[in-house]
Amino acid sequence: MIGTGSSDVNRPIKVILDTDIGDDIDDVFALALAIKSPELEVVGVCIENAIDGREKIALKLLHLEGREDIPVAKGLRVPGLKGKPPANQAQWSSAYDLTKPFKLNAVDFIISETEKFPGEISIITIGPLTNVAAAIRKMPEIRKMIREIIMMGGPFYFGYGIKIEQRPGCDYNLRCDPDAAKYIFASGIPITSVGLQVTAHLKLWKENRDKIKNTETPLTRALWDLYNLWGREVPTLYDPLAVAVTIDKTFTDRNSVYVKVNDNGDTQVVEDLPPNASVCTFVDRDRFMDFFMNRILS
Repeated sequence: MIGTGSSDVNRPIKVILDTDIGDDIDDVFALALAIKSPELEVVGVCIENAIDGREKIALKLLHLEGREDIPVAKGLRVPGLKGKPPANQAQWSSAYDLTKPFKLNAVDFIISETEKFPGEISIITIGPLTNVAAAIRKMPEIRKMIREIIMMGGPFYFGYGIKIEQRPGCDYNLRCDPDAAKYIFASGIPITSVGLQVTAHLKLWKENRDKIKNTETPLTRALWDLYNLWGREVPTLYDPLAVAVTIDKTFTDRNSVYVKVNDNGDTQVVEDLPPNASVCTFVDRDRFMDFFMNRILS
């Protein structure tokens, strides 16, 4: 276990990782970090928009790390994605057929695991919130059984991009399914939101990319191959920070606020209303990057 701030120093935290793996490369790095962290017990991986074969990327990565014990459940079509196929990462796993997805779909898997371990499951959402919202809608009782939701979602307080003084707007994950996002923020489940205002600072610069390239393990070789198939130069580690904050919340500073999600996925902090989320406002970048690299290269 790492030092102060860890959620439970006695036993691993049971987590479900809900991901739209196959688009931006940060989902792959987040899954790798989760399975390399002994503080977490990954009870399953749920795939957003699994109609286009994204689950094979997760299955192959888990296989290469010897973690075929972790089930991968296929999830729902995400409204905002409109059947968009995954990026070139799909080439890497197109012939992969050693392990099949779990027999339950992602919605039923979330319900089943939450009922099996009431109060123990943390859900890390690093894609749209479609699967989680659908599970709660199908069985509303589980909202009181979920330990917490740690999401990569939302800019807060300021905008993202060239004009940082602009109003916050929305990020990709919330924009793809605003209805699900609105439902989750109104659910009463404890939420920690790791947004663009902190994750945008986490660049995987060449020095660290070279360390991954030069470390000969099945996992690092897979990460290097997927990075090259991604086809761009500098990844931003948006999603891995959500995994890290699940392990140790002292990686970031946070404000407890009321978050309103508008119809298009825009997020807005509303003053004078009871908080419904803990919003990350500052990240200890160097400490996080050291943590991430040590885990990935171990």
